[in-house]
Amino acid sequence: MTLHARPGNPSSFLLLFLLPCIASETPRMSQVTRDFSQIGRYLRPANRLSLSRVPFHIRSSTSTPSSSRLLKRWAEETGSGIRGSLVFDPDKTKQIREEAEQTFKSAVQRTEDRKAAVNASEAELFNNLAVALKEAKMFGLSSEDARLYPRIQMACQDLEENYGYKYKSDQLAGGWKLLFTTSQAYRNMQGMTGLSKAPMTELHSLYQILRKEKVTELQFQDALRSLPSVEEAQALSEEKPYGTSATVEVLNTFGSSKIKNEMRGIFMLDDIDNDGYKFTGVDQIVTEADSGGQENMPAASRAIQICSYISSDDQFRISRSTDGTVFIFQRVEDIEDLFEKMNLPKRGGSTWGGLFGR
Repeated sequence: MTLHARPGNPSSFLLLFLLPCIASETPRMSQVTRDFSQIGRYLRPANRLSLSRVPFHIRSSTSTPSSSRLLKRWAEETGSGIRGSLVFDPDKTKQIREEAEQTFKSAVQRTEDRKAAVNASEAELFNNLAVALKEAKMFGLSSEDARLYPRIQMACQDLEENYGYKYKSDQLAGGWKLLFTTSQAYRNMQGMTGLSKAPMTELHSLYQILRKEKVTELQFQDALRSLPSVEEAQALSEEKPYGTSATVEVLNTFGSSKIKNEMRGIFMLDDIDNDGYKFTGVDQIVTEADSGGQENMPAASRAIQICSYISSDDQFRISRSTDGTVFIFQRVEDIEDLFEKMNLPKRGGSTWGGLFGR
């Protein structure tokens, strides 16, 4: 790891001396985290996948200025002097030392936690995740929940590294309720559609449904036509769909009434073996939606999640998007009955006719 001391940041001076100690105690970056940043090269190899809206590629600049040139430019623009590569404020020495010591203590504590995780049982590691999830108020979508992100990420990583990738792809089929996500897109929308922001409306729950059922040729062709480019459609034309999929948002509105929004389409599975880690990518292609009381609206989109962990009791699942965003699900045994109990359609979304007794 290379540390560049930045002008105007005196704390970097002490960190230059403390970081070698931290680095010697900190374990290597996990295979899990490293692989997610480049997961695109394992999904559908031989250029059979080219998503324009998914960050598969790690873009690097060949013209990045060196740190010394940046420092020189900064000095010229601000008129500040540079003592080597550091700028000091002697009055803040005590504060700098305290911050550096705290950084060191935190790193050492995390190292001890990681060592303990290696010998911990699955139940113990899952309990760490469950405790954090219990504190969440809004599925990870509120500002308060965002403070839990580091704890959630660490707890998920412990489970992934020690007990992940031991499931069978068939276990992904079924209904899943979203417990927590670090998705910025979901947080911005406060759900799937953004309709939870409407007056007298709030998010009740979110679900993912992966049904292992036959996909007709017409459904598959409709899915291919919905893709944004001919190249994507051609790349997937020889694939075999695994089944149909739906992403569901349930809203509370006007007191106790509920509305169901649904985006649906097909999905495919990619079984991948990378350096001993076996995992499955869920490739969803959405073709239409029932939303806001309107049905069968065109809703072309595509999303890929990589399942990194399914609990040994088959009840909980951790998936990640290609940029590492976390999605934590709990299995729902009979999701259509659940919707029926909420006075919602078993399949499809709520429509104006259904809401007002057409």
